[in-house]
Amino acid sequence: MKEVEEIKTLMDKFLQAETSLEEEYRLYTYFSCGDIAEELLPFKPMMEDYAAILYKAEKPESHEVKLRFMWRWLVGAAAVMLLVLSVRWGYQAHVNSQLDNLYRGSYVIVNGERIDNLKQISARIEQTLLTARQVENLLPVTAVFQQAEQSVMEQVDDPEMRALIDRMLND
Repeated sequence: MKEVEEIKTLMDKFLQAETSLEEEYRLYTYFSCGDIAEELLPFKPMMEDYAAILYKAEKPESHEVKLRFMWRWLVGAAAVMLLVLSVRWGYQAHVNSQLDNLYRGSYVIVNGERIDNLKQISARIEQTLLTARQVENLLPVTAVFQQAEQSVMEQVDDPEMRALIDRMLND
């Protein structure tokens, strides 16, 4: 009986817009249960409506909202990916156009075969550079320097100049 009197007091405060949030939650809880006093039954539909509004506002995101957010995210990601791919494709087309303008008509002859496809030429050049790096790595650096020094010294006829160069190289 004491609870019914408290609920009546809270209802009076509620109708005067003087209740706190905790008191309103208490009212919503009371009217959501099945055991309601006879004199408070007329307020039940109104309190259920207020409770529904409150719980709907507090309700976590529904599956539909999450799905809508996911679709927006996916569409945004697809747009960014499309933009990146478009820029990359455009840049590649620009580079190919520049190469074509620069090397149009160029060709190489490999083993008696004429190659004028720029992609094949580029692949051949890359292969040649790789082979050159491998050969370079096989030779010790000191041997290359010694050969260069010897070649320079053989070309100098003046003994004084040769001595000067030798001294500069060995210091």
